[in-house]
Amino acid sequence: MGDMGDIFRDMREMKRGLKRERAEGQRSFIESLRARATYMSILPGGFRFVFKSLLGAETFDYWPSSGKWCELKVRRYRQGEPGLLRRLDELGVEHERTEDDAAGLRRFLGVAAA
Repeated sequence: MGDMGDIFRDMREMKRGLKRERAEGQRSFIESLRARATYMSILPGGFRFVFKSLLGAETFDYWPSSGKWCELKVRRYRQGEPGLLRRLDELGVEHERTEDDAAGLRRFLGVAAA
């Protein structure tokens, strides 16, 4: 094949490697979601989480390689872990809140619920 084919094949491999690295880096975030969820299942390339909220059961799909997530009740696709955590807070999903203090130590703030 020509030079362009080689370039695009190399780019495809590079993108796959970046997606794998991103998914590996999301392990702690996925574990925190798993701890809060009442149910978790595996999708092709992602996960489905069911959370208990003030309004009942909320179902979210999350794909760690791209950071995309979908709230299934309203069929809204978004991207980014901070946005997902904000949405869970808006729905009143209970979870532990921690933050790093000035000394770099992680401290427990309490359980958040809307």
